[in-house]
Amino acid sequence: MPPLNARRDGNDEDRPPAEPEPSRPGPASSHDPDEVPPWSRRDRFAISLLTAVAIATACANTLGSLLAPGWVGVGSERAVNRWLWWGGVTSIAAAVMGLTTIVSLVVATVPSPRTSISTRLVATFGAGLVVALGAAALGNPPEDEVLLVLAAGTFWVLVAGAVEAIAPARTRALGLQLALLAVAGLARIAAWAIVWSAVHRGHAAILGSARVCATIAVVAELAAAALVIVYVAHRPGPRAGAVIGGLAVVAFGIATWVVRTPVSESGTLRDALQHALSLRVQGTGPLPTWVPLADVAAEIKMLEPDHRLAFLPLVFAELLSIALGVAALLGVRRRELPLLAAMALATLSRGQLDTPLRAVALTVAALGAIVLARGARLEPPLESWRSLRPPEQ
Repeated sequence: MPPLNARRDGNDEDRPPAEPEPSRPGPASSHDPDEVPPWSRRDRFAISLLTAVAIATACANTLGSLLAPGWVGVGSERAVNRWLWWGGVTSIAAAVMGLTTIVSLVVATVPSPRTSISTRLVATFGAGLVVALGAAALGNPPEDEVLLVLAAGTFWVLVAGAVEAIAPARTRALGLQLALLAVAGLARIAAWAIVWSAVHRGHAAILGSARVCATIAVVAELAAAALVIVYVAHRPGPRAGAVIGGLAVVAFGIATWVVRTPVSESGTLRDALQHALSLRVQGTGPLPTWVPLADVAAEIKMLEPDHRLAFLPLVFAELLSIALGVAALLGVRRRELPLLAAMALATLSRGQLDTPLRAVALTVAALGAIVLARGARLEPPLESWRSLRPPEQ
């Protein structure tokens, strides 16, 4: 007699056994380990703004900070007004976009429990100073005391971004770049402070220390630029390496051409570029030790040919910042754009903490590094990864 539990319906006797349902891959199975992933809609929106801000800042540095001032006293009144208008529009647009992005990145950084409390406090306080003083600088040139406070706020955000980004391997290059620019910015502020003390308190003997600090700033800035070149040539691919190498060579060629070109009063683009670069070199603070003291206040084109070569590293640093900022956005894959956009913004800033537009760009890069580093440290299993994503609508 068969057991009671052996009875079955006659229709089920000929039914083949059910095959197991194939498992469906989860949404995290397509996750690329080389990507730096934000994990919420708020983070993704804030990170998506980095590329637009980098493009706007590159245009502002080219038109507003370089070419527009260079035409003053060189071109006709109509040409000068046209260049100044375009320079002002691009600068204001870049500043507004940068300030908006800072707010978005702070909103993405502060609520996250995965970011340390100290980082959140420093980033919030420093970014608040940059937003307030950067917005105030849109209408009127700020005073020296205001620029000093702006530099302090930018520096603390920069340090927080560097510390957060150095730990993960995928953002380490950005963290090292921010650390080098922090050294450059601090040395530049120290040089300004020494000059102020020498002028207002009669300590002329310490002026040599200001030139030493200026030398450290230039060397650290060029080291950060070299790091960007090596990283882009090594990591994103040969096409990006070819682009960044070619633009760096072009920047060096233009710098050499500007420095070695004789005096001309023809009012051409070459003369405007020479005048603009002279203003940029003299406006960055005390000059390094290899520049003769007699040439500090003179325009480059008015110097003797053998004296102009001393300005070549300074002119090259200005042009290289624009070239690398553009090259970092070209020739890379879409998933690498957020990281390269942050590196482009840091390069365009040149570590100048006390310049409003460049301080805004550097703050955006540092806050972006915090969010990207938080995403790079996150490697959860499937269910945890899905739980961190917002629900699909």
